[in-house]
Amino acid sequence: RYEPCGLTQMYALRYGTPPVATAVGGLRDTIEAWPSPESTGFIFMNSAPDDFFGAVRKAVELWTSDPAAWKSMVERAMTRAFTWERAAREYLELYRKLGRGRA
Repeated sequence: RYEPCGLTQMYALRYGTPPVATAVGGLRDTIEAWPSPESTGFIFMNSAPDDFFGAVRKAVELWTSDPAAWKSMVERAMTRAFTWERAAREYLELYRKLGRGRA
């Protein structure tokens, strides 16, 4: 029901295994939901069994009916980087933007 960040979905993305996750916390922040053109996994809104199985069905349906789309998702997922280097660049950019607003 709550996930501040987690590592499991990041491992899944890195190793080309599109995650299926509840849309909470860091899971929502790190997984781009199908059917977005930038999708990297499958998100469901409520932590109810039917919602989970619905997301799994979507994943299996994509995997079986559109192998090219599945492959694209896997390749996109593997390019996602959640490194300290990336985080540091994002913080620097934020600080630069905040600094420009001061007179």
